[in-house]
Amino acid sequence: MSVFAGPGGAAANAPLPRAPKTAWLALRGRLERWRWPLAIGLATVAGLYAFWPIGTFIRGWNDSSFLYAAGRTWLSGLSPYEFERWNAEWAAVRPVADIVQPMPFVYPPHWGPIAALLGMLPWPVASRLWDGVNVLAYVGACVFSIKLLTGDVRRLLATTPAVWVFLAVATLNVAVRQSIFQGQLTIVPLLGVVGAFWAWHHRRVGWLIVFGYLASLKPQLGLLPLLYIFLNGGHRGISLAALAAGGVAVVSMLPSGLEHVHADLSRVMTLHSQLEFNQPDQYFNIPALAAQYLPEPLVMTVGPLLAIVLLIVLTVMRRRHLASAVLHDPLWQASIVMAVAGALMPLHAYDLVIYTPLALLAYRLRSSWMVLPLLVLILSGGRSHLFVRYFDLQLPPPIVTTAVALTIVMAARKTVLGATSLSTGYVATS
Repeated sequence: MSVFAGPGGAAANAPLPRAPKTAWLALRGRLERWRWPLAIGLATVAGLYAFWPIGTFIRGWNDSSFLYAAGRTWLSGLSPYEFERWNAEWAAVRPVADIVQPMPFVYPPHWGPIAALLGMLPWPVASRLWDGVNVLAYVGACVFSIKLLTGDVRRLLATTPAVWVFLAVATLNVAVRQSIFQGQLTIVPLLGVVGAFWAWHHRRVGWLIVFGYLASLKPQLGLLPLLYIFLNGGHRGISLAALAAGGVAVVSMLPSGLEHVHADLSRVMTLHSQLEFNQPDQYFNIPALAAQYLPEPLVMTVGPLLAIVLLIVLTVMRRRHLASAVLHDPLWQASIVMAVAGALMPLHAYDLVIYTPLALLAYRLRSSWMVLPLLVLILSGGRSHLFVRYFDLQLPPPIVTTAVALTIVMAARKTVLGATSLSTGYVATS
C-alpha cells in the first residue's frame, strides 16, 4: 500500500465519480420548452417591425403614387411617359407638395394593367390596397423561399421553430420595412423572382410565365435571375413571359399612340438619370465605389455586364456538373444569383429585399460558423450608418453587399468541399 493512500487504502483516494449531468439536462429541457415561444415571439416582433408602420395613413413618401398616377393617365387615354400629363396626375396624390427635381414615371409599360386597376379606385383606397398587395407578396416570397428549401412547407413550419427565427431575421431586414412603408414596387418582383426559381425547378412552365412576368416588372432586380433560368433550361417559360410582357406593353401604349413613345421614353430617362439619388455613387453595388473616378456610363454598365459574365460561367459549371452540391440546388442557385445582383446591379437600399432567400439559406447553414456573419450582413444591408454611430467606422453600403457575396461564395465552397469529401470518403480540411 502506498504511504499516500491514507485511511481506507487506495479506494478512498480514487477519483470521485463525475457529477451527473442532471443540471445540464434540466437546463436543456427548459430551453427545449421555450424554443417555440421564443421563435414565435421573435417572428411576431419582426412582423410588427416590418408591417406596423403601414398604419400611418399620411407618409412622407409613397412610391405607389407613381403607379397610381400612371394608371390615371392611361385611363384618360394618354401616356404616362408624357411627363407633363403624368406629372399633373401625380401632383394630385403625391405626399410631398414641393419636388426639387422633376421625377418622371420610368417603370416598364407592362405595369399598365395593374396601374389601371389601381387608377380606377380613389387614391386612399388604392394606396391601402397596394399596402395589402405588398404584405401578401412578401409572405408569398417567404413561402416560396421555403419551397426552395423543402417540399413540405407546412410540416417544416409546424415542427421546426428555428425556421421561424430565420424568417424573423429576413423580416427584420430594414429593406422590407422601408419597401412596405414607402409603398415600393420591389416586393412584387421579388415574389416573381423566387417563384420563378420554384417553377423552373419543378418544371411548371405556366407558373414560370406568371412569375417571370412579375419579376420583369423591375428589370434591375429581375434581369439576372430570369437570364440565369433562361440559360439553364427555362428558356421556354422565360421566352413566353417576355412575349407576354412585350404584348401587354404594346397594348398599354396603343391608346396614346406609339409614334411618340421613343422620344417620351428618352426624355423621362434623361430626367430620371439627373435625379440626385440616381447618381452612380448612390447605388449599393461595387462600381459605385469608383463613381468619382470613372465616367458615368462605364460605372452604370460595368456591373451588369460583369454579372452577366458570372452567370454564363455558373451556367457552364452547372452543365459540366461542377459544384453540383450548390449548382443543382434551387435555394443555393437563387441565393447566389441574388448575392451577385446585390453586389453588381444598380440597386438602392429598399431593393435589398432580394436577400430574403438568403435568410433561408442561412437556416440550412445553421451548423456552420458562416451563419452568423451572413445573418449580420442581411440585417445590416441598409443600416451602414450604424457602423458610424456605434463603431466610428465609415462603411460604404457597397462594402456590405460585397461582403454578402463573398460570404455566399465561401459558404458555397465549403458546401462543395464537404459534399466532395463525403463522396470520396475523405474529410475536407479547408
